Formats: sequence, C-alpha cells, structure tokens
Amino acid sequence: MESLFQEVDKRAKKIRKLRNEFSNMTKYATELQTYVGLKQIEKITSQEGNYIEDLKRGSDLKERNLHVTTSPALASILRDVKSFGEISVDTRPCNVKANAGRKDQAQYLVPVPMIDQIKPLISNNLKVPQERNLRIIDCCILQDGNIITLGIDDNNRSNCLMSKNDGTFIRYVMSFDTRPSRICFAKDNTVAVTLYNERQVVIVDADNGKVIRNVAYDNECSGISCDGEVLIISMPIAKNVCVRNLEDKSKHNLKGIHVNYISLFKGDIYSTNLWNNKINCYKFSWELLWSFTHKDIINPMGMALDINGFIYVGCHTSNRIVVVSPDGKLCRTIINHDNGIKAPQSIAIDQDNIKSR
Repeated sequence: MESLFQEVDKRAKKIRKLRNEFSNMTKYATELQTYVGLKQIEKITSQEGNYIEDLKRGSDLKERNLHVTTSPALASILRDVKSFGEISVDTRPCNVKANAGRKDQAQYLVPVPMIDQIKPLISNNLKVPQERNLRIIDCCILQDGNIITLGIDDNNRSNCLMSKNDGTFIRYVMSFDTRPSRICFAKDNTVAVTLYNERQVVIVDADNGKVIRNVAYDNECSGISCDGEVLIISMPIAKNVCVRNLEDKSKHNLKGIHVNYISLFKGDIYSTNLWNNKINCYKFSWELLWSFTHKDIINPMGMALDINGFIYVGCHTSNRIVVVSPDGKLCRTIINHDNGIKAPQSIAIDQDNIKSR
C-alpha cells in the first residue's frame, strides 16, 4: 500500500507541475503555442486519468472490512468450547471518482478570435515548372501539409500537381483527358476529383498518381467535399446533391437542392450559390440553418472553413476573399485586389493557414 501511495503522490506532483506550466503559458505564449501546449497537456492528463481508471478496476483500492462474530459459548467458558467465533473478509468496490473533462478540450481553452481580428498575410506563391503556364482552378491540402492543385496549361491540358506548403513544386501527380471541375481531400492521401462533362468522380492516390475508383453519375458533377467517411457531390444543373458513403459505397440523392460549391464542417454542410450570391448553411439532413448575402459577395466560388467555424469565400467577380462569421450574421473582406487577389475561385485551409488560388 505504501508503494501505491508513493506512485499516486508522484503522479499528483506531475499534474501540479502541468497546472503551473499552464498558468505561465496563458500569460506569455501565443494562441498557437497555447493550443499546441494544451494538446500535450491534454494527452498527459488523459494518461493519468487512465491510470486512475486502472486502479479503480484493479483490487488495490477495494475496501476490505474485517468482521468478527463472537461465539455465545464464551458466556460459559468453562463449558465445552469448540470455537471462539468466525472471521470473514468481504470486498466492496472503491468509491474513488475520476472527473475527467470532455475530449478535445484543449481547443476550447484557446480564445476564439473575433471577425475583426482575422488578418491573414500572403506569405508565398505556388511555383510551377518554367516550361508550363498554368491556370489554377482548384486546390486541396493533404494530411502531410502538401498542396494538390488542379491546373490547365496553354495546350488546354488538365494537370494535377503537388507542391510543398511553402509553394515549392514537387511533382506532377497525373493528367486528365477531360477538364476537371473540383478537388477535395478524401482520406489516406487520396483525393476526389469531379469531372463535370464526363459526369464522373474519380478517386486518385496522390502518392502514385493512379485512379483507384471511378464513379459515374446521371448528371454533371461540380462541387465536392469529404469528411473521410461521406462524400458529397453537388450537381447544380439538375438541382441535386448526391451523398455517398465511402465505406459501404451506398448513396442517396437530395433533389431540389440548388448549390454549386460545398464544404463539410462538424456535421454541417456549407454551400455557395453562384446565381443568387448566397452562402447557405444546412444540417446534414439538409434543413436550412441560415442563409447570408452581402454586397461584397459576388460570384462566390471557393469556400473553406477554419478550426473556429469561420467561412472563407473566394468571390470571383469582386476580386476579394470574404470571411463570414460562424452564425452567418457578419462578414468582412480580408484580402482584395489591392493585395494581388484576382478572380479567386478556390480556397483550402489547413488549421489556421489559408491557401487561396
């Protein structure tokens, strides 16, 4: 028991040390440093919580009570005494309670910025091989931080390229015989690409540049988004949205939904509509939560969300990037033509870093 007390005391001191480090971190660290630090603290405290749970499941903390039943024969000790009584030990579950916080709690301890505090800076431009002139039409970011772009060269050839997050060109992934429309990260370093005129969606392995799945549809395929489990494809001409499960390959169609480009975030679906310049937010059941328009949002094409739920929209005609608040009530232009933005049509976000093309 003494060794158990020593081990628990050792772990308690470790938690107290983390608490002091957290106090200093909130005073001197940046928001990003605080977030990274909290994730590490969350990992350690989760391990200590598991240790307490293991103790609870084990026998070390179980309550043991000693019971003595005195024999009536002691009243007449001079008589024939066969026993002084019985000793029994019973075991009860321990009453130790471990109150753990919710999972992924670290991200909730970092202050969420106000919309006026969002001020991105353009740090790098993508570099392409000198022998090619490419017009980038869409992009997405892989798990390793590398960027996949769709581009059309001077010969009207469609190419898929891979670059580092500092803009350095890595290699060509593959080419398409027909013009692709949109691309999104799927899972396990695979990307999904819509082929509008071919009415197809292809799943491409970004590591070897091979098409691993090709799915045909009845209508032209435009916007696409994926959360690793579900793939959503917009078909604006047919006013239809197709939801496909990546695991069992089942699908269902949502008719009467007129959207162009879409993005999944925490179970909700965000979309743009080029015809009425609207940004919409739906539940996964396609119940409309809110709809937003603004004079600065003209021909909204590219769209992505950051970790706090702010929606970044590439406004192709008005030459600006607009950020919309998570509740769809406010917006603000954060980059425009004065910053070198011209006809943006794609945005991909990796945590707090925005890549716009």
